[in-house]
Amino acid sequence: MKYIGLVVFIAFLSGCGGDSKSSSSQGVVSVDDFKKNYETVIDSDTGVTYRQITVDEGAQTTISLKDNEVFSLTSSDGYSEKLVVKGNLTIK
Repeated sequence: MKYIGLVVFIAFLSGCGGDSKSSSSQGVVSVDDFKKNYETVIDSDTGVTYRQITVDEGAQTTISLKDNEVFSLTSSDGYSEKLVVKGNLTIK
């Protein structure tokens, strides 16, 4: 009986990984690849449309910059970018 309980417990734990969204499996990416993964969001208060880039909870994402490359978010009349970080984001 102990063995059956142990197998059920292990099976339960193996299913507790959360959901696997794309940004949680990104690992090391370039700035361009990181910014391709956006969702169009409209701010309900201002009506401004954003390209929202999200690092999900539990994600381990690293943006690898080339020599003299800078990470920045765009804000213009055409579109603006918004970054939401719930997981771990490293820029180097």
